[in-house]
Amino acid sequence: MYAFYVRLGVSRATLQKMEKGDLSVSLEKYYRAAQLLGVQDTFDGLFDMEEDFFQ
Repeated sequence: MYAFYVRLGVSRATLQKMEKGDLSVSLEKYYRAAQLLGVQDTFDGLFDMEEDFFQ
């Protein structure tokens, strides 16, 4: 079985940055990790907009 960072398509150092929440890693990489872990629906929920505050 391949290491998670290989399946994710990043270096081991990048995965370590992701584990620390480093903002220099692209959101695309975090989303791909969510897909591989099967939690992309939860990830997508981060971007659901509530009603506009001004309406």
